[in-house]
Amino acid sequence: MKDYESRLLEQLADEYIRKQSKQGAVSVAGAMRAVLDAVGECPVAASELERLIVLRALENGHSVVLDGCIDCLPRPAPAAPARRLGHVRMPRSGLPGSGGSNRYR
Repeated sequence: MKDYESRLLEQLADEYIRKQSKQGAVSVAGAMRAVLDAVGECPVAASELERLIVLRALENGHSVVLDGCIDCLPRPAPAAPARRLGHVRMPRSGLPGSGGSNRYR
């Protein structure tokens, strides 16, 4: 693929992402259809085009709907570290059998 072809694909993907992100998450399948309709014969494989669309959307801070081929992603996203809530203390008054006042008896 030539340099101008890759820039054209990026520009078409960015244009679709800008328009769709106003309505919500960006659909990978919808973006692929739009790019392929504009280009005609795509100079890259379908998985490469999907990867380009996903990466461009995420780089620009948009959410993505993976309704295309999921195996095009380079690797799974790292799991977020578990957040510790700490000790939660329940109030003793009002609970049955707690010895406190219970107005619901």
